[in-house]
Amino acid sequence: MMTSRVRSLALFMSVSAGTALGAFTLAAGLSDDGPLDSSSADGKTVLVDTPALMPASTGSEPQVFDGEVSAVAATAGNSALREGAVRVSFQTGATPSDICFEIVIGDEEMAGCALLADVRTGIVYVASQSHGGSVEIVGIVPDDASVVMIDHTSIIVENNLWHYSGTAGDYLGFTVLSSDGSKRATLG
Repeated sequence: MMTSRVRSLALFMSVSAGTALGAFTLAAGLSDDGPLDSSSADGKTVLVDTPALMPASTGSEPQVFDGEVSAVAATAGNSALREGAVRVSFQTGATPSDICFEIVIGDEEMAGCALLADVRTGIVYVASQSHGGSVEIVGIVPDDASVVMIDHTSIIVENNLWHYSGTAGDYLGFTVLSSDGSKRATLG
């Protein structure tokens, strides 16, 4: 769902949710009149291949962590993370193992759910690039994950969330660590 439509907006989103969802990349272009395409005279749409923003997960990552996601109950319906144009809130899922979220980055809104088992892999994230700007990455981790390392930067996890602003084309793989360093999950 988009709160505003901007002419020639390019949205590149990569979502990975561990073993249940694997990895996929979604690329979409929007104009004031709807989706942009490279239609030929006969009306057939030509798909354009775009590079992924993030390294892909294998879809079979092990559950490295064993914690819950306590911020779901503590912040349900309220902002669990607010950094610049990025806002994230958790919602109560249909079952206790559903970790549901809404992520707002600028004028883009994304909502979904991930299974707790997938969050325990440490590799649940959303990456988005809008208007040719920075790549915004938001990750969801369990309680026993405390630090994320990405591009030589340490990010402290707060309310089971982490956020990083990167540059398209840079290597954006990351490692999620427990506070004592005994547990680690790596994407890329």
